[in-house]
Order: sequence, then structure tokens, then C-alpha cells
Amino acid sequence: MILRPYKDADAIREMVKRQEDMKVPTELLPTCPHCSKPMTMNLRFDDTSVEDEGWHRAAARYESFLRTRAGQKILFLELGVGYNTPAIIKCPFWQMTAKNPNATYVCINQGQAVCPQEIERQPICIDMDIGDTLSAVAGKSY
Repeated sequence: MILRPYKDADAIREMVKRQEDMKVPTELLPTCPHCSKPMTMNLRFDDTSVEDEGWHRAAARYESFLRTRAGQKILFLELGVGYNTPAIIKCPFWQMTAKNPNATYVCINQGQAVCPQEIERQPICIDMDIGDTLSAVAGKSY
């Protein structure tokens, strides 16, 4: 079976528009255009995550960015990352911060703004709503 990414912006907008009481009408739930089976989100929690050519190009750019900035001042900004898949963002950010004394780790996450003891001199952990935090930084209220 070949897994391909599916562009869902229009479908999501329609779901948001028609949802009631946090429920989406059944007919709006996505199905595969080829076999009509129910579709699921592309999350990295099992072996069904799609890593297409675009994903691999982006991963290569990211690796190059990190490699060319080793030891430099760098900010690892984590916005709302929970513990569903900590190995994707959270743990690598902690590890890269621990290896680089010039790095700063910033976490904005209401209820989960924490970091390990190994980087206790390098973090800025903000236990607030992301929208409220960014509004406060920008000096605006929305």
C-alpha cells in the first residue's frame, strides 16, 4: 500500500463551519478517494505516517540548518508541544540545548511548561496559553 499525503484545508474549513457542540457531521468525515475507507490524521504514532518527497526535502533542510549552526547562539522555540510524541520535538530540543551552552530553550505550554534538570540554566518556560502569551509579547489584545 502506498500512503500519500492528502490536502485537507477545504475539508477542515467546512468541518469548522458546520460543527455543533464540538461534533462534525458524519458526511464530512474524510474517506480515501481511491477505496472509500475512513482516513486518519498523519500523526507520528505508528507506522502509517506519510514521509513523502516533500517531507524528506524539509527534513534535509532542517538537518542542514542544525549542522551549520552547531555551537552558535540558537533559540529552540517550542509552542504547545505535549507528551503525545515527545521524541519528535521535545526531547531533541532538550538534547540539542544540553549540548550547546549558547542555546536557549523556550517552552510556552499551559500546564506542561517544563524542562529537564540538565538544561536548568538555559530555559524559559512559560506556563500560559500561547495566544495570551504572544499577545502580551506583542503588546496587543485580540
